[in-house]
Amino acid sequence: MSLRDILKKAGLSDEVINKVEELKIEDVVQMTEEELSKKLSISRKDARKIIDSLMEGRIGFKTALDVMKSPETRISTGVRSIDNILKGGIKIGSITELYGKAGTGKSQFCFQMSVIATDLGKVIYIDTERGFSPSRLSDISTRFEKDPSIVLSKILVFRPDSINGLRASIRSARELARKGEVSLVVVDSLLSIFRSEYVGLEMLAERQRQLSLVLKILREISNMGTTVMFTNHVIGRISESFEDLAAGGYIVGHFPDLVLWIRKGSGSTRILKIVDSSELPEAEAVFVITKGGLEDI
Repeated sequence: MSLRDILKKAGLSDEVINKVEELKIEDVVQMTEEELSKKLSISRKDARKIIDSLMEGRIGFKTALDVMKSPETRISTGVRSIDNILKGGIKIGSITELYGKAGTGKSQFCFQMSVIATDLGKVIYIDTERGFSPSRLSDISTRFEKDPSIVLSKILVFRPDSINGLRASIRSARELARKGEVSLVVVDSLLSIFRSEYVGLEMLAERQRQLSLVLKILREISNMGTTVMFTNHVIGRISESFEDLAAGGYIVGHFPDLVLWIRKGSGSTRILKIVDSSELPEAEAVFVITKGGLEDI
């Protein structure tokens, strides 16, 4: 059945159908009713009909046994102790939040994952805090016996300095991911720009609204099979008996597929903990950061 026939069956007018045919179907099914109604200047009722009609046939059920048998591909972190608790590494097509205090190694983790992920495709690194270091990636590449110039040529760096710039960067990442060219998208860090542009409690609602729009695009990217990672700050502890809490509240806290917390251990060690995952139990791994990146003790 053609697109026009599908939309006709839903009771949509030729005028509305003509507007829909000017868009990419993959873009339409990712939109909300409000976004589509504004885009096409149509009613929200018609927007809902369009989305529902296009989604029919895309939804397929599997038995739990089929899901269990489906192969899972993961990207190794390059650290045996971390890979062990992650069942092989970061799951491809998932979204991972990495949070911790300053200086604990969040960016170092992202650098290492970026180097390793270049084996699978291009990497997009969205650097909101001006912390991206080509020299560190070169050192890590050398440790993994990769040519630093080849690795760096596969990593595309965006340095947005505003919310608009961040959204534009993530949209560009989505377009490249749609072409199947991107293996990993890193946002380091996610909330820094939001916290600087939206200051005060009176701006909190708008900040969370804008944040949810950015997270929605990141989910679209992961749904295309591209792995997504973002770093986050902490908001401190209630007391020393409590763990550090990630910033961002409910919207960020319930968004990632995997939440990892990094903290300093004794001496030069670091401790990575699985804080939240639908498929992995809480567990910890100990590692050190050297010139060559993250390594086992």
